[in-house]
Amino acid sequence: PAYGSPHYALGGEKGQEALFVQSLTPAKDGRSVFVRIADMRVSDQLELAYEFKSTSGDTLKRTVWLTPRQLPAFRAKAHGFGALAKARPAPAAAAGDAPEPTAALGKAVAEKFGCIACHSADGTTAGLSAVPAAAKNTTASVIRTFSANGSAPWVQVQSGVDGTGFLKMTYRIPAVQASQYVRVRGSNLPAAVPYETDASGNPLSDLYTNATVTANLRIPCTTVGTNVPATGVTWSQSNGPIDGCPSHLPVVNGQKMVAYDVAAWSDLWFYSNPIYVEVSGSTLVAGVK
Repeated sequence: PAYGSPHYALGGEKGQEALFVQSLTPAKDGRSVFVRIADMRVSDQLELAYEFKSTSGDTLKRTVWLTPRQLPAFRAKAHGFGALAKARPAPAAAAGDAPEPTAALGKAVAEKFGCIACHSADGTTAGLSAVPAAAKNTTASVIRTFSANGSAPWVQVQSGVDGTGFLKMTYRIPAVQASQYVRVRGSNLPAAVPYETDASGNPLSDLYTNATVTANLRIPCTTVGTNVPATGVTWSQSNGPIDGCPSHLPVVNGQKMVAYDVAAWSDLWFYSNPIYVEVSGSTLVAGVK
């Protein structure tokens, strides 16, 4: 089945918009860079490609995808920056700046950034057997699960610096004898949510929210609201929150079903960067110099 949707510009038409980087300002400690972008606006997805060279001569080349849902005022001094570099005027937009989204481009992105560990790169659902050996770890396992309650509850903590609230979870890895890595995975869903998570809280396939095959849809959207835009209408924050099932959801036997963006925002997952533990004399951990 097809994955994702066509790309749309902020004006609602199909396509992408290229943004102009007006200036780059390194932080005083040399570990951060402030990127000034012309005409920066709230959007669902922003692609940022960069290539830096360190003082030791090492090159770092990456592409990241961001979701700028809010644009708060940037406090340069609070984030370790001095005077920001002067902005250059943006040139006239040139045709062809943004690549045309294609299946080949999507596959290349998936294979480059490891998304094939949980998403299909070729339209099949062959499972882990179709994932290249270098992109999977068959020895990975869940060693501890935290939740708001239960045998391993998290603790709510308030920052003594700015009063921000966050959750604290503590786990000590016992008897470390071999090199390994640890990463954190989290979700807004508890365990055993029908069609979403299994009894252990692991995510299930998106089969039942994939609108490509409406016969598989299982989760009805029943919230009736008074501030729901019609399909195709441009909607912004100034219009207020959408308080009911959107008009663009697929309908099965007269019932709106959860799919598209409603399914995506209702079923959120995050994965942290890995934390590497290398034991002297053990197998070297990939990516650690």
